[in-house]
Amino acid sequence: MRRHLAGLAAAAATALLPLTGGLAAAEPAQAENAAGARYFVLIGGTCDPHADAYNGIDLRGGVRLRVEYPAAGNPLCSPIGISYDASVAEGHRAARAVLEQTYADDPAGQFVIVGFSQGAHVANLVLEDVADGRIGVPKSQVSGSLYGDPMHPGTGIGAVVPKGIGVFGFTSPGPGRTDFGGIPVERYCIETDGVCHFTTIEAPGGYLVQHPCYPAKVMPHTLTDEVVHGNHWWPRVGPC
Repeated sequence: MRRHLAGLAAAAATALLPLTGGLAAAEPAQAENAAGARYFVLIGGTCDPHADAYNGIDLRGGVRLRVEYPAAGNPLCSPIGISYDASVAEGHRAARAVLEQTYADDPAGQFVIVGFSQGAHVANLVLEDVADGRIGVPKSQVSGSLYGDPMHPGTGIGAVVPKGIGVFGFTSPGPGRTDFGGIPVERYCIETDGVCHFTTIEAPGGYLVQHPCYPAKVMPHTLTDEVVHGNHWWPRVGPC
């Protein structure tokens, strides 16, 4: 049994490798915002430390806030000595700081915490902080949009591999919450994507073919809409 779980954990760590240190402020064109703006706190996946996956997304007047963090986990692109777990911890710290500082600057703002892949893992942690009162931002002003979430309840890597099982610097976080204390959080998973749909035999191929497709095929149609709480399945759209 332990050998089987170790194998699952190894598969999990492999699935989180991508195919392709600090904080972020509003981009120059958006640096001066009216009070009560809608802010998108953008957290990239592994090997995307500057949240470039969101570059082509029209935020329809929303303010783009990029979270800068190592986005480590793949030795081909990761800073030496930084594991996936350490990267998530740093992303968590950085995303919290972006949210807290922006709220201090605009207490009337609305904040959408957005994460893709490893970034969705980070976003889960930030949303939990808000839900549990560990960040002084009102829950009524926060929502979440998660894409290719490894903590997708029931089917994500974190839901399948028991919490605490680890290999190669990746430790399973367990399944994500379904209740964030009234904060609306939507999770989008493309069918067979091996990160959020780890329960299917097609997961390895789906990871390669479907997981890269969120920025081009899913986010443009969903990211700026009103957040609808729950898990949303997207039909296969790859290859991308």
